[in-house]
Amino acid sequence: MELLYPANQIKTISKIINSSSRYLILCCPFWWQNDGNYQHIKANYMLLSEVLVPIVRASNRGVFVVLICHSKFRISLNEIFKEEISHNNLFVYSSDNFHCKLYLNESQAVVTSKNFS
Repeated sequence: MELLYPANQIKTISKIINSSSRYLILCCPFWWQNDGNYQHIKANYMLLSEVLVPIVRASNRGVFVVLICHSKFRISLNEIFKEEISHNNLFVYSSDNFHCKLYLNESQAVVTSKNFS
């Protein structure tokens, strides 16, 4: 087990995404800070370059990808990943009843919230 500083979490999550070979599960209720609206996210270079683009690459190399989010992010994530969803390489699920943040592939996992819900 390794303790991560909050500033290093996105880099570690990016490594999990980039090193996935069979499956990738990202359970994160809140994906960005503007109420789920994707219009402003293009200005967030780190989220795009470290998370969203690598998810597309993982899906394109045949990794089974599951994203779990709060319902207000589902429409935007469906739009971002519509091509991957149409090829059945990526699935977006939503629930408003969880708080857990869990990122995992076949060999690594990061839990960034200790809350169980």
